[in-house]
Amino acid sequence: MRLVARIGALVGILLFVALPLRAHTEQHDHHGGVPGRLGIVSFPISYWASQVDVGIRAVKGWVAHTDAHNDEAETLLRSAADLEDSMDKSPVTPGSVLPAREMLGDFLVDVNRPRQALEAYERSLKDSPRRLNALSGAAHAAQMAGDREKARECYLQVAKLLEPREKPNRARDK
Repeated sequence: MRLVARIGALVGILLFVALPLRAHTEQHDHHGGVPGRLGIVSFPISYWASQVDVGIRAVKGWVAHTDAHNDEAETLLRSAADLEDSMDKSPVTPGSVLPAREMLGDFLVDVNRPRQALEAYERSLKDSPRRLNALSGAAHAAQMAGDREKARECYLQVAKLLEPREKPNRARDK
């Protein structure tokens, strides 16, 4: 089920990115065309094309994994992660919804390579700290690898992320 959710989310993201990308390249009139009206003029189109490429490689990797072509899956997921790592972050987006390096970690857990998975999650967490999926994946990978201390450390970070926060009481504060 987790795999289906990841592929579905990736396809949705690709559509969300691909449609504005297409609009960015079309000129419909002499008033700035679609890009001017949508305000999509601040970042080079090659960035967005590369973002779509990352997503396509990741989807193809997960599909290859579901077809038991794990060597191909790993190659595709690693290439997606490497491409994503090579790009600067757009200042107008909050970060990757599904970091490719994190997906590589998920794949490596699925194929029972926990030490490599832990490395992928840790690398992903350097670029996207405090991500729940990466932290819980790292904890699980560390546990699978027999690294109890690292697993404990990661599970504590997960628990801290999930602990309820006290909401401010505006009536009390007055």
